[in-house]
Amino acid sequence: MKKGEIWLMNPGSPEGHEQAGMRPAAIFSDVVAHVVMVVPLTSNARVLRFAHTVELLPNSSNNLSVPSIAMVFQLRALDVKKLERQIGTLTATEIKLLNREVKKMLKV
Repeated sequence: MKKGEIWLMNPGSPEGHEQAGMRPAAIFSDVVAHVVMVVPLTSNARVLRFAHTVELLPNSSNNLSVPSIAMVFQLRALDVKKLERQIGTLTATEIKLLNREVKKMLKV
């Protein structure tokens, strides 16, 4: 598991406005103590109205079946047991877009 890979995740029971259900997620960090940082994805284009989102179009690298929105504002730590299988990899350009959005969100 490494940064830029896209995995199917099952985050378990949501709290409040957290994303729930099986969905793709972009890996955003190395694994530390069986935990990894992920950015959940959604196919709901209405999410683009929120700050800190990145639209990802399907391509042969990411293997997404539909246009998807990376919800950077939902960046979270996740136990690797909740990741089912890798489905693709972000392109270098897509990783740069996510990095830029995380920096904007965290103001670093």
